[in-house]
Amino acid sequence: MRRVLVVLTGGTIAGAMRDGKDTAPDAGASERLERLLKAFFDERGLRVATAIPWGIPGLDSSDLNPQHWIRLTRIIIEEVQKRDLQGIIVLHGTDTMAFTAAWLSLVLEGIPLPVVLTGSQLTLDYTPEDVQVNLRGAAQVVCAGYPGVWIYFNWKLIPGKRAHKARAIHPDAFTTVNGLPVFFSPEWGR
Repeated sequence: MRRVLVVLTGGTIAGAMRDGKDTAPDAGASERLERLLKAFFDERGLRVATAIPWGIPGLDSSDLNPQHWIRLTRIIIEEVQKRDLQGIIVLHGTDTMAFTAAWLSLVLEGIPLPVVLTGSQLTLDYTPEDVQVNLRGAAQVVCAGYPGVWIYFNWKLIPGKRAHKARAIHPDAFTTVNGLPVFFSPEWGR
């Protein structure tokens, strides 16, 4: 049985609302993310392996630095060498997701399987939330087997080396630098 590695680094996707206006890291949200992804991949005959390099619920992405990128790279390379891997999803905060994606695009150039970064602008307990749309889209990219490093966000698949965070609050946070998203399909989230 093939595996999907899910790396939880932190960010809003692993958070919950506090006092009705602020978000904070939340262990319960992290566990719910794991359950959602496990259910999705179970239906497709794939096992989920989880890596949590900085503990639950992870770090705010603005606290990540090149040392964290190196650790993340090592985790990915170790898992790819096991040969039963279908792909990797990195759950990441949006503040520095484009930087992490650019780094991974450089060090993993030519990787034969998908490495998809995703996150959210809103938490799972907020309505409307963007977590499940982004999770499903990232999962579909992994199932489709598109090799390389990508960001999947708000119905868009963006090459990791061309992503730019253009909006701080809006769910359509990322744009493609010098190009268009590679694929856009509202059908993926249904």
